[in-house]
Amino acid sequence: MEVSHTPDGYWILSGWIDPEYQDAQTTMKQAKEQFIKANPQLDPSKVVIVNGEFKQASPKQFTLGDLARTDECRSLTHDMIAAMRDDPKVKKMLGQS
Repeated sequence: MEVSHTPDGYWILSGWIDPEYQDAQTTMKQAKEQFIKANPQLDPSKVVIVNGEFKQASPKQFTLGDLARTDECRSLTHDMIAAMRDDPKVKKMLGQS
């Protein structure tokens, strides 16, 4: 597995697991546990396993965290919440109908 570190503090373990020869979930869980055990100073919630290739964004690009903190994103989020609040399907899911 390859190890990558993102600008927003996540550790990404990535690689291809062939389900014909290995149980992907078990292998990925073991890899994460071993990585955390070998690096106890890391925040376990910041360790992510990817079954496949992980392509890191350019340092000049925004991270998802950066995008979420923009005024445009916050405004859209508030608009979506306001619009969905009156949606009959949403009301039904929330038990409000």
